[in-house]
Amino acid sequence: MRKGFLLILSFIILQITLIKSACDNTLATVFGIPVLASAETISDLKYCKSLQSSSSCCSAEVIETFQSIANSYVEGLTEQIIARDKFLINTRDLILPTLQNKLSQLKVISKEAVGVLDAVSTFDTSDISDFANALYLLSKELTIDLSKLSANFTVYQQARTNCITTMVQTQIAALCLACDPNWSTKGLSSTGTLTLSTTLKSRLLDSCYDFLSFADSQNDIIGMNYMSSYLDQLITALKKIVNKDLTGYPDIVYLMLNMQLSPLNPTSNAQIPAGMPDDCDSTQCDWLYTSLFLDGQLDDALLVAGGQMDQTVETGNRRILKNSGFDFGRSLGSNTWDPDSDEAGVTVKIENDPGDFANSSPRILNSSFGYFLFLILLFII
Repeated sequence: MRKGFLLILSFIILQITLIKSACDNTLATVFGIPVLASAETISDLKYCKSLQSSSSCCSAEVIETFQSIANSYVEGLTEQIIARDKFLINTRDLILPTLQNKLSQLKVISKEAVGVLDAVSTFDTSDISDFANALYLLSKELTIDLSKLSANFTVYQQARTNCITTMVQTQIAALCLACDPNWSTKGLSSTGTLTLSTTLKSRLLDSCYDFLSFADSQNDIIGMNYMSSYLDQLITALKKIVNKDLTGYPDIVYLMLNMQLSPLNPTSNAQIPAGMPDDCDSTQCDWLYTSLFLDGQLDDALLVAGGQMDQTVETGNRRILKNSGFDFGRSLGSNTWDPDSDEAGVTVKIENDPGDFANSSPRILNSSFGYFLFLILLFII
């Protein structure tokens, strides 16, 4: 009798332990979400669709805060969106017209410099002439087309809104997963790795690929900003030669071999160009799951820029959630996380043009900056 009672008591204790352990998961720890001692059935949950018909490891009060968390995400992202849009517009309005003048000046002064150097037999001027001509080719590709730029920029903004909305909703859905007592059967391992389903990966790609593509083109304008500074250095060196100061020759050789088309001292992430990640195309983009969702959190700098950045400027907490070391998106585990698109249930309101830049009459660069770099690289090689 006593032995049977002890067996029953041990079984009850084991079940209580299992129920409690079901609420302990790395994701909840990473997000700082307080979990209950054991899962409970909570009625009338407003958010987290999967928990509305089952039990929850989070109280109704905790889950009720998820809309406020989403609002905070949006507020922080909006500030960065405005800063980047402003920088793009200002670059087009101020840099491109000046750049055209610099390129015209380059064409004239390079011929004058070559004429001076030709009079000195020890100098080979063919490379300088070819290099200047390759740079000048860009001037033929620069045109002013206000209506086309306005249309392109608007489409870029719309694509950005679609991507960011999906990403924020997915991040809130991850909070719901942290409250799910069945987390271990939904792609989350005890060590903190999360395996995304094929369906979820496709949803993220479908929502964000257009934005990555448009952002890649828009970021060419930022590259042209740095080219403008580069041309200043080149023209200064050429003027030295025109004025019979041959110390300009080694300066030109150095500039030809060391093209600096990236920012040296950016003051914000808005000033740094981003490009289409190497592993991305319209059918797959691992970058979305291994970089954008780094350490279990959205990287707000990459999300706003719409691509991979070679460098970033830390102007605060780049992570929407606390930096934790959690690896979101690794393809480990025997099951996957496959939330419905409306799992979070929160409202995400991202304005297409929060800075109201659509009517600012910007200018356009019709050509691809990548095409320009291709021409220059052909020359250097």
